[in-house]
Amino acid sequence: MIRDNHPLLFALDNEGMTIIQNYFGGTETTHETDQTYASAVEAQQHQARTRIEHTTNHNWAHDFQEMTGALLDAGLAIEAIGEHAVTD
Repeated sequence: MIRDNHPLLFALDNEGMTIIQNYFGGTETTHETDQTYASAVEAQQHQARTRIEHTTNHNWAHDFQEMTGALLDAGLAIEAIGEHAVTD
């Protein structure tokens, strides 16, 4: 799964008022959570656990060109790209 957000999202603190990270790609963040990206309803429908055992999460910020270029360089084809009005 690739989830693309504007690089400014990674640069801002949780309140969205202070820049705390590098705006450009390469920024890494680590946080602890036992929640998945799937909602509780989706998890129940697929009989999956709504909590995960390994709680350390690492995120790296890469720009869109870097991500798509890596796929193309690996010989993969991009068949569709879509945008959504919300980020959750």
